[in-house]
Amino acid sequence: MKPPNRSTDKSASGAGTGDSRASKLEGKSRLITEETRQRMKEAARLRGQAKSAVLDSKVRATMTSIVEEMAANNGIYPQNGGAISINEVARRAEIDESTLYTKAQSALREDVKEWIRSLKAKEVVGRTRVRKQLAERMEDWKVLYELLETSHRTTELELQQAQADLSAAVRETESLKIDNASLKKMLDISTASKVTTLKSRK
Repeated sequence: MKPPNRSTDKSASGAGTGDSRASKLEGKSRLITEETRQRMKEAARLRGQAKSAVLDSKVRATMTSIVEEMAANNGIYPQNGGAISINEVARRAEIDESTLYTKAQSALREDVKEWIRSLKAKEVVGRTRVRKQLAERMEDWKVLYELLETSHRTTELELQQAQADLSAAVRETESLKIDNASLKKMLDISTASKVTTLKSRK
């Protein structure tokens, strides 16, 4: 019976130990890689949140500006022919028009849609409605202008008549002053004559 080959056993044992170490290193490498991936994923998520917050702020500031512009323009949006849409809000916010149509911005997109619906219910929004409203207002302004013009003419005639009446009153006053002076003079002469007659009788 042959003695056991110790060198072979040692080689096998060494190979087993090497495989074990390699396996451990590979497992550790996989663990580090997974941790790195998770960190990268979290960093990307945080960047996305920060970007969404900035986008949300710009869009809502734009919506506020549009409301203020409409309030200063009798309820009519003064740009884009009076039409307000998601694309118009994106243009005013200086962001890409496709941004609000992404899955990440679905909640903000719905907020903008609801806001536009509320505007259409209360204000004059849309090119057709704006043209109709402007036509009606132009007609109102035309009627108002004609009324003011008529009123101005009437006022001008009334002013001319008032000036004529004033001139006549001034002339009449001057005439009355002359008549009054004449009467006073005649009264003085008459009074003096009566006084002289009374003295001569004595």
